[in-house]
Amino acid sequence: MSNVETLNMALPLKDCEFKWRYRKVYPGTFQTPAAPLPLSQPRRPRRPTPSPSPAPIPQSTSTDFSTAAVARPMDPFRQFNDSVQDVWSTEDPEDVDVQPEVERHAGLVPAEGNFNGLRTPGRMSATNRYSSEHLRAKGLQRLAMQAQGGVASAGKGTRPGLAVRSVSMGFPLTPTATSDAPLEYSHTSPLEVLPRQTQKADKFLKLLAQKSFDLEDLRKISWSGIPVELRGRIWRILCGIAPPVGDAVKVAESLKRKRDEYGSLVQEYYPKREDEQYKDTFRQIHIDVPRMCPLVPLFQQTHVQELFERVLFIWAIRNPASGYVQGINDLVTPYFMVYLRDYIPVLTGNLEDFPVATLPSAALAEIEADSFWCLSKLLSSIQNNYTFAQPGIQQRVLQLKDLIQRVDGELHRHLERCTVEYLQFSFRWMNNLLIRELPLNCVIRLWDSYHSEVDGFAGFHVYVCASFLLWWSEDLRQQADFQHALLLLQNLPTQNWGEDEVARLLARAFMLKYAFADAPRHLKSN
Repeated sequence: MSNVETLNMALPLKDCEFKWRYRKVYPGTFQTPAAPLPLSQPRRPRRPTPSPSPAPIPQSTSTDFSTAAVARPMDPFRQFNDSVQDVWSTEDPEDVDVQPEVERHAGLVPAEGNFNGLRTPGRMSATNRYSSEHLRAKGLQRLAMQAQGGVASAGKGTRPGLAVRSVSMGFPLTPTATSDAPLEYSHTSPLEVLPRQTQKADKFLKLLAQKSFDLEDLRKISWSGIPVELRGRIWRILCGIAPPVGDAVKVAESLKRKRDEYGSLVQEYYPKREDEQYKDTFRQIHIDVPRMCPLVPLFQQTHVQELFERVLFIWAIRNPASGYVQGINDLVTPYFMVYLRDYIPVLTGNLEDFPVATLPSAALAEIEADSFWCLSKLLSSIQNNYTFAQPGIQQRVLQLKDLIQRVDGELHRHLERCTVEYLQFSFRWMNNLLIRELPLNCVIRLWDSYHSEVDGFAGFHVYVCASFLLWWSEDLRQQADFQHALLLLQNLPTQNWGEDEVARLLARAFMLKYAFADAPRHLKSN
């Protein structure tokens, strides 16, 4: 008989009960002290463990409570759950702390209990609680990267692909760009892009090679994004300044006529900028242009600012019903960047520092003319946004409010409790088409889909704004008052967004449009 068993027999009832409670076992009312284990009864062999064996636990002759104190083997369901609970984890393998799990299965630590480093079976850690959509996207991205020959490290200035939005504030796990490494617009040959993008480029090239093609077919394949090397050519066709034909000679002739027409407009109207009738308009343009992207060296170059001034002034004179309104200057930026991309040298690294003065004057004239005609096409679809009292913007803000009320009533009621008016934050969304809310590369990708929609910059933009607001629904509901809610809405953390976030934003906007466009009022949620 061991010393522990002898001691148990000598303990009074109260001390024995205390001993059981100390072991976190509550057997109820004890009738007799625990009896010693008969010597003739064979002992169950224990598996050897690296740690010293604990003292044997006495067994009662009346009631068997020993199983309550001994950790039972894990059932098959819990073993399966532990083995698959981190399948969609976005952490790198070297960052996952698997040592505690190994120790638990090896018997080095108890199976039950809340120890540091151990995860509760069936639950994921706080850093891994992402939506299944984002986690699956990350897993698919890893597979795509492995197919290229290995997963690249997410080092400084690199973007490994799909960025997953954090639950709290919307930051992705891996940055798309940093202040030290700005977004590059360098030329990428078709051989350097992913196979999926190469297949998409082949679809465009096959369509553009036809003698003539349906504009609707081009819109269908452009909605999900246009390859960088073809974007300028496709945008010209979708904006109507180039014909939907595959004959390069006809395309060149059409573009030449439009560019010559713009040149004649500049010669006719631009000298009038100092006239009494137009000097106030030009003065406002001259003040607003340097404010565009003040941290980007490209937009601080004299040649670029003069180009913007001519485009905006000529458009304002030709459209006296609205004239120039602050915010229109931002709408020229995506066109200028896309068409500049077609003229820069192939190996240029950073477009934001590119010296525009090194380009031939004929190339700059073509970029300016194409930007003017595309801007005119865009503004013709939303001109009521910039007429007196801006009725178009007010109407779309009301549409956004009604849509959010129907889709996310909890968010709508929270904004009302905080006394936040939709006009206070969404006016800029409608006036500048989200250009000041998103990085420029995201805006360009967004405009691929806008150009592919018949009313992309008008009706569909409302659903994109609704999708954008719903993206931050959880974060907004955590803001306690007007000041914090409005501060978040005016400074949304999208600086690390990429094309993947834009794709999800557009997907939800499309679903909203499909469900609620011209929907009867009986769909309104109470």
